[in-house]
Amino acid sequence: MKYFVKFLVVTFFFLQCTYASAEQKIVYLDMTFVLNKSTAGEGAQIFLKKTFEENQKKLVIQENIDPILKTYSKENNVTLVIDKKFILSGSADLDITKIIVEKLNKELPSLNLQ
Repeated sequence: MKYFVKFLVVTFFFLQCTYASAEQKIVYLDMTFVLNKSTAGEGAQIFLKKTFEENQKKLVIQENIDPILKTYSKENNVTLVIDKKFILSGSADLDITKIIVEKLNKELPSLNLQ
């Protein structure tokens, strides 16, 4: 009998919730637009971009990535390394991104970002 009462209470509650939610209006939101166009979102993006650029400089400074790229270039007879964002089309065999990431992970496991 105890379980029967619990069953009835849960069933009643479930039916009430279903009925109540059936009357609710559903809408949608473009969260990317909100984050890009709101004052708080723009401020956060400026802060994050500034922080990212400062920390990126720590990584890109000649003492971190440059020696890895120079070593790879010498070992593989590479004349020029170009950032992928400037390439319109090219063979996937020419992309050394994963190789450099693996080498960088071995030599520089983390940065002290604060």
